[in-house]
Amino acid sequence: MCIRDRSCFCPHCRRAFEQATGARCHRWPDDVLTGPHVLRFNEWRTQLINDWVRDLAATARRARPGLAISAAVFPDAARAREEKAQDWKLWLERGFVDHVCTMTYTTDPRDFELQIRRQQLAAPHRNQIAVGIGSWKLDRLSQLQDRIERVRRQGAPGFVLFSYDDCAARNFLPNLTACLL
Repeated sequence: MCIRDRSCFCPHCRRAFEQATGARCHRWPDDVLTGPHVLRFNEWRTQLINDWVRDLAATARRARPGLAISAAVFPDAARAREEKAQDWKLWLERGFVDHVCTMTYTTDPRDFELQIRRQQLAAPHRNQIAVGIGSWKLDRLSQLQDRIERVRRQGAPGFVLFSYDDCAARNFLPNLTACLL
């Protein structure tokens, strides 16, 4: 995926980037896509998101003390930071969020389990990872039950299904009761 597809390059963003970093871009956005400011631009946009998550969490906790905060995130911590400016490992380390819900939407059972292990290693504490299961990609209830079992075997505190409408349309949810107990 090209950074052009995952970032904004409007005149406002250019001015903000140049002002914050002191960089001068002569060929915008090429200078931040493939030129001399690629790394600096990625760091800048990651810091913008980090600051936003920190400030939003602080505001929410002031309004409702004790509130648990989570974020749906790209499942691979390194790629999340590089490609999506989601430094979820830092968010967990600094307490900006209490949990992350990883979008672990693979259909391959072994890859699913491997991704969970990697996510738990990236997190400060294993119990901070709620595993997102892409139920819309699964054809049978037995596949969903298998993913839930794999989440439990890895010791994750829970899972998140995406999407409810899809599961409900195929009657997955009423039939999950036995698996959830």
